[in-house]
Amino acid sequence: MKLLIKLVVVLVLLVAIGAVAGFVYMDKIATAAVKKATAYATQCEVEVGKVDVKPISGEATISELDIKNPEKFREIHDSFLVLGTGEAGVSLGTLRSDLVEIPKVGATGVVVSLIGRDGETNYETILESLKRLQGEEAPADTAADGKEFIIRTVDLPDVKVIVDMDEDPALGLMPVQLELTLKPITLTDVGQGGVPLSQISADLIADILVQVVAQLGNQLGDRVLSGLTSGLAGVLGPDVLQGQLSDITASLGLDSINVSGQLERAGELGTAVGEQLEGLGDRAGEAVEGVNDAIGGARDQLRGVGGGLLGGGDDDEEE
Repeated sequence: MKLLIKLVVVLVLLVAIGAVAGFVYMDKIATAAVKKATAYATQCEVEVGKVDVKPISGEATISELDIKNPEKFREIHDSFLVLGTGEAGVSLGTLRSDLVEIPKVGATGVVVSLIGRDGETNYETILESLKRLQGEEAPADTAADGKEFIIRTVDLPDVKVIVDMDEDPALGLMPVQLELTLKPITLTDVGQGGVPLSQISADLIADILVQVVAQLGNQLGDRVLSGLTSGLAGVLGPDVLQGQLSDITASLGLDSINVSGQLERAGELGTAVGEQLEGLGDRAGEAVEGVNDAIGGARDQLRGVGGGLLGGGDDDEEE
């Protein structure tokens, strides 16, 4: 009898240890999956503090998700988007299916930086990365074993936006430095129809940036507003973007953003930058040509001096 009790105790301990180990392993898998999917979507370095999965209660938390800025902008501001803490509920019945349904996600401490230097911006670089996912038939994101996801509701109560743009006197653009907080955001059906985890990341980033455009509008400055609008139109399509912006501004009682007008303005700025670069190229070519002429003239002078010193001039030859 005592032997049986001991065996039962050992068995219970082994099961408990196995369960704990399984939970830890599950956390590591989830953390790696989120990190890999987000990095694939943005083509940026990503750090994740931890994803803590509680399968019994159907809950999960993520802490310290940090999407780094493209390398050119890291010295100005290290991160493009930071999420302090996120909490999610998972429909347990969908965990074993190909489509995982997440009824609700709440995230706090979200900070987005919009940086521009020397005619380039971090947000246009990242939006170009997100754009390549559109219509991708076989995403390289396989971190979640081919599962697809949909989030029914996302609550973002305190998104902070940092804008840091340099001046461009040639284009008549003044520097912009802002730090603003958006009104609380609620997103619905992120990943509609079910999408890979990388696309979920891309959709969330795009949705947050749409809110930035809708809520802040002209406060962002001419460059940022037109650049964000143009980049988002490339990801979502102009008509879809216009519909989303109109819905958001109408619900908040804000002035509507005209997508076509902003695209036209983005084109004008792009043309002006191209002409500016072309002018710099022409001036550089002229400068190089001038330097070459000067070098050629100096060589002629040196030949003349050398010939005179060595007595190799025409007068010597006649004698």
